Amino acid sequence: MDTRSLWNIILGGHWKCTSGFLHSSDYEIASYLKITNQTRTTTKLCSFSMIQKLVNEENTTVNSACPFINANSWTIVDDYIFLLFDGDDKSGAKLDIWNINSYSNKPFGLISSFESISPTIHGPIFSIMNNKTTKASLKHNLLFYIAESQKAKVKEWFCIDKEESNKEEIIEYGRKFEFSEHWGEHYYKFSHPSIFVWNIDDKFSGIGEQPIALNFKGSDTCSVFYMDLLPDETGLIITTVENNPMKLGYCFCFRRPSKILLLNDIDKYILNNIKSELCNLNITPITISSDDEFVRAATVMPYSGKDSNIRCSIIYYSSSMLNNVSVHWFSIKLCIQDLYKSDKGWICNGPKRVCVENYSDPINTIHPKVFQGFCGLFGDELNTIKIVPDTRWIITSTIQGPFTILVAINVDTCEVCKIEFVPKNKNCSLIGCYNILDVTKSKKSNSWYLLIVFSSPIIPSLAILTEIKNFNPTSNHILYANEIKTISSPVGIEQNILDTEFPKFAKSNFNNCSDKFIELLSNISYEIFEDKHILMKPKSFRNLQKIPIVVNIHGGPNSVSVCNFAITNCFFVSLGYAVLLPNYRGSIGFGDNYSNCLIGNAGDIEVKDVHDIMESVILKYKDFIDSKCCFVFGGSYGGFITLHLVGMYPNRFNAACSINGVTNAATKIGVTDIPDISLGLICESNVQFWKDASYTSDQIKRLYENSPIARISNVTTPLLLAIGTDDIRVPPSQTIEYYKILKSIGKAKVKFLQYPSEHHSISKLEHLTDFLLNVVNWFGRNGGIPIKIEDK
Repeated sequence: MDTRSLWNIILGGHWKCTSGFLHSSDYEIASYLKITNQTRTTTKLCSFSMIQKLVNEENTTVNSACPFINANSWTIVDDYIFLLFDGDDKSGAKLDIWNINSYSNKPFGLISSFESISPTIHGPIFSIMNNKTTKASLKHNLLFYIAESQKAKVKEWFCIDKEESNKEEIIEYGRKFEFSEHWGEHYYKFSHPSIFVWNIDDKFSGIGEQPIALNFKGSDTCSVFYMDLLPDETGLIITTVENNPMKLGYCFCFRRPSKILLLNDIDKYILNNIKSELCNLNITPITISSDDEFVRAATVMPYSGKDSNIRCSIIYYSSSMLNNVSVHWFSIKLCIQDLYKSDKGWICNGPKRVCVENYSDPINTIHPKVFQGFCGLFGDELNTIKIVPDTRWIITSTIQGPFTILVAINVDTCEVCKIEFVPKNKNCSLIGCYNILDVTKSKKSNSWYLLIVFSSPIIPSLAILTEIKNFNPTSNHILYANEIKTISSPVGIEQNILDTEFPKFAKSNFNNCSDKFIELLSNISYEIFEDKHILMKPKSFRNLQKIPIVVNIHGGPNSVSVCNFAITNCFFVSLGYAVLLPNYRGSIGFGDNYSNCLIGNAGDIEVKDVHDIMESVILKYKDFIDSKCCFVFGGSYGGFITLHLVGMYPNRFNAACSINGVTNAATKIGVTDIPDISLGLICESNVQFWKDASYTSDQIKRLYENSPIARISNVTTPLLLAIGTDDIRVPPSQTIEYYKILKSIGKAKVKFLQYPSEHHSISKLEHLTDFLLNVVNWFGRNGGIPIKIEDK
């Protein structure tokens, strides 16, 4: 088959469920799934599936279009969906309000659509991956959202505006081209995200002329990243990050100076200022978090029953400032702060409680409160906390080895339970990764419905409706989620498919994809190697006696390769390669000791780990893996390890590819958005870089010596390099510097690709296609499997 055709088949079948919710009434359960296609420029696409579950009656499924296309941020309250869009010029906002009629074959209906009259009220609308940035108060008819603050007015030196000159406002000259810091990779459009409010009437037929900025004491010195409404909708809980003295990259970096704040009586202040352009809250926020912790993702958990409007708990992730060097990620604490409503507003009810601690190693013995194998929480932008209605339980996902698993946590007893999926077919076992989309309580029985999504190396995604009969876990801290129905796949499912074998299963799930895609997936097998690493390979090897191996190294380094679907790995295996996904020391999900042993040893032990893991795999599977045909591939920190490997083992690999890889940590720290990470990993530094950005000559020397560029004279392996020209995390200068030196030495073949307007990840379809075809062609021309181009 033409290699380009093979890529198109895989591309057409790759979709991934990322978020959703359940909508429950006495007679029906409707599920709304947000589907992200990671291979398109426009990444916010939605699919809708609905089933009606009548007692003792057959389920039916209805498919319909969903309105989430291109929404920057959104929230759902009762039967309404509020969708926010950037204005046409990336400033201002547009608001669509949709009604949900779950009983209809066309369940969505547009009620109202509004656009801010003043497009300069704010900049782009802010959104974080778990959508904690938009909230609607139906009680007070207010919509809260986060957007970039309006930039201060500037004047050119020789521009005279009589209207402006008559105003009392002082506008400084000479600031038009002043440098503006931002929050780094993924959040590069944002320097000062703040809260804005839109007033809506109770029938959604009218709206305030424009949103107003919601300012409070201290709001000029901090950025708002998350917010949540308190139960009676008179207060907000916000998670902020300090703007001063400098900003560092926020995405996937926990150690940032942050606070959780409580804003009381916001409804009164807003309604009194609704006709102004600015709402200045004359209040001092109550600080919920401690001064010695980094915090993220504060979530409000209401009490049930008669106390629902006067008591709640604030749940948030926390890490101490005192006992961690600067690394990307690690297991983090889950903390609880109880609140109650007094005559003076919401106040703290007792001290902060730590519900889940850090874990140095996985729990390997019987524990009074935690299931065996648990090694901590790794809550980030991807791991949403879901409140279980009418209980004191929450559900989230975490990493356990090379798997993403579901956990339920009781915030009062601090019990941590693993949620295990139970399919209808007891002989069926879905080994892979699970994430929670949403949870709701049945109004007919004492049970809860969970909408979960499953993925594995051979299954792009399955959305499954499950039921937990009660929240009484077993003695070994296990809860069972029993399958009701597989209600949606990326292309729609019309039947329960878990009772079938994989080939049939695939056809029923991807019914509008080609049979060739199903055939490709059916020919892939995978296994866990030494409890940590993932090996994928073809089931049939075509006409080859032995097959080549590609080592695909994850970035981070404090990340992990998990057992889910990845289009790159599927492509490699479909071409005939075995693919090894190593979880070297420094990876998360195996206890903090496994992650933290990389500190001070970066550029050494993880490189040797990857090499040794590969050699162990080749030795074990020597009957079908060609030991003389090895390739290595990695991006970001995976590129760092890739370049180290070809320098440390110059004759071991047939070819290599690094994309946006770190080449010289000594020159990187001056231009990256996360300089503290390199200093922490290599120099064991615990410096709070946002306060003191200086470093010593000894540190610079160590950074250089532990970088791939220090071994560049050894490199003879054919090397493919690639960058995104707008990368902020690992700027293009890193690869350009390495390329020029390698070219001048002249020992190795090298090819250099650069993709315009791309950042740390290559996301545009044209660029991703070009890059992966270049990779397989480069490997094929250097001892791998030759690609086929069948031009007519």
